[in-house]
Amino acid sequence: MSGPASTAGETRPIEIAPEALPAALAAVDDDQLVVVDFDETLFLRNSTELFLDSARPAVLAAVVSYAIGFAKPWRFSRRYSDGFAMGDWLRVLLVACLMPWTVWRWRRLAPALARAHLNPELATLLANRRFSRLAVASHGFAFIIAPLLRAMQLDAELVACPLWTGFRARAAGKRTALEARYGSAAVAGAAVITDNAGNDADILAVAAEPLVVVWPDARYERAFSRTYVPLVYTEKAKHPTHPHLFAVFFAKDWAALVIASALLAPDPLTTALGLAFLIVSFAIVYEVGYHENDVLGRRREKKPILTPERLALAGTVPEGGAWFFAALVALPGAGLLAWSGASTFHPAGGELVEGTVLLLGLWLALLAVIRGTFWLFNRVDERSRMLLFLPLQLMKGLLLVIALGLPLGVAGAALLVAGGFATWIPYIVYRMGGARWETPDDVNRLVMVVVMLVAIGAVIGTAPLWHWHTAVVFAWCAFKARRQTLRVWREAHFLEDREASVMAGEQPATGRGAAAVLGLRLGGQH
Repeated sequence: MSGPASTAGETRPIEIAPEALPAALAAVDDDQLVVVDFDETLFLRNSTELFLDSARPAVLAAVVSYAIGFAKPWRFSRRYSDGFAMGDWLRVLLVACLMPWTVWRWRRLAPALARAHLNPELATLLANRRFSRLAVASHGFAFIIAPLLRAMQLDAELVACPLWTGFRARAAGKRTALEARYGSAAVAGAAVITDNAGNDADILAVAAEPLVVVWPDARYERAFSRTYVPLVYTEKAKHPTHPHLFAVFFAKDWAALVIASALLAPDPLTTALGLAFLIVSFAIVYEVGYHENDVLGRRREKKPILTPERLALAGTVPEGGAWFFAALVALPGAGLLAWSGASTFHPAGGELVEGTVLLLGLWLALLAVIRGTFWLFNRVDERSRMLLFLPLQLMKGLLLVIALGLPLGVAGAALLVAGGFATWIPYIVYRMGGARWETPDDVNRLVMVVVMLVAIGAVIGTAPLWHWHTAVVFAWCAFKARRQTLRVWREAHFLEDREASVMAGEQPATGRGAAAVLGLRLGGQH
């Protein structure tokens, strides 16, 4: 950045209360440059978020916005890796390009929004002083702010980011943009009013009057906060620490279905793709149960989990909308399964439309059973939920394959049953007061698969165990459990005789004394 350097004492911003601002500006000359931040300062909301929230259809815009936030493409750039420069820019650019009518709609909505969210105290102060050089500077976008500023009828120049190269302007900062417009000397002698000392540190560092004012009525409201987008509640509220859809529903559940069933289908790739759509459909309906669990938990549980994310997204998962999207996503899944001929209910060569309708109907019926089970799960006592948790896990594995008539062998059935039980065990540990995340799920699944295959071989013979599919199932389970197996092995050790060291130097007790000592020793080992 260019511009005059300043010492630490000259650059420290002054934090003042809103009522102290008139006195602070009294010392500013009328011909001195005055720079006013826009979002959450002159305008008491965030213009970028309001623009995005005005996009219609809102669901499509929200999906685009959340997809960008999930992918975080700026991670691959050294210069813009923090996301500040590219995050909002990409969201706005894609919405403006994919839904260009949003720009026209925004211009129509801007006057009403300007009146509703104008900072009257600051606007009145600026209008009364009539500074000869008043600039509204923002990291937001010029085409969004301009109609708002016009509606405010404030005699000010706008310095904001262009649409097409907005990421560069945001990265360069306000100081660079203001110096390009007014010169470094004018910027160095300017009075700056902003609410964010962090984002505006560059301009505050050189301004003669750096004023930081936080307005009590200002609020940052994220776009689409009340728009239902499938799986946002799961990812943002229920499991914010990891990508649950990919880490659990795909890497665990869908992968198990592919290994257990799709590999045996006439067209494994098409079957696997169809199952992927069904897993997403399952996750959407399952999310309704997640949301309901949290809503009821706040009213009924003694110690509900009240995270800011869950509270912020409460009420954003409508049952009807979830079922609509679940059926919509399931439709291509059912079509792919019908095309592949994987189901015994619709063999290869059958009518595609009839097969799709049949499999879709069976899938929706299974989803209804899943939803009903989750409904009951959310309304019974916490200990009784342990009994219902297992069928919920089996319904996205073994029962899914059976309900749709998909191929299933001995090893595949063992894998899906073991997967359900391996997920059930940590839940029991959790309900009994233990640390559920410390259980070696993958090791448990591997052990259960081996035990079930040995038991099956002992009953019906070993012929099915020599099938190639059994080797694939075992290899996949062993691969998934490799890290946990090493950890369990490294942590395993023989226990030392603690009694010998604790009781060393004491005389052996006899009679009742010996029994009492023995009782104390045994009690201390539990």
